[in-house]
Amino acid sequence: MVAWLSLHSATFNKASPDLLYYQGQFIESALYKNRVLKSVIMQAIRSNGFSSMEDVEAVVFETNGSMLVIKRSSSNSKTSTLSDIDPKKS
Repeated sequence: MVAWLSLHSATFNKASPDLLYYQGQFIESALYKNRVLKSVIMQAIRSNGFSSMEDVEAVVFETNGSMLVIKRSSSNSKTSTLSDIDPKKS
């Protein structure tokens, strides 16, 4: 039923990834909207092998319910994997 709705309903298929943490700041509105605790984000960061928050650029709450931890980059690349996520929307 969920799969059918996601394919056939524009209303049901509005899911998009949300930034939970970005450049040193937790996005409180996204935490509240997605019902995610800061401790769960910290656990995801530790589980991805990070020992310092300074090494983390962002944490994204994906549409499948998983959390993606993105490492802070020192490159000057103009193409970011966060380009499809609006930090103001969260």
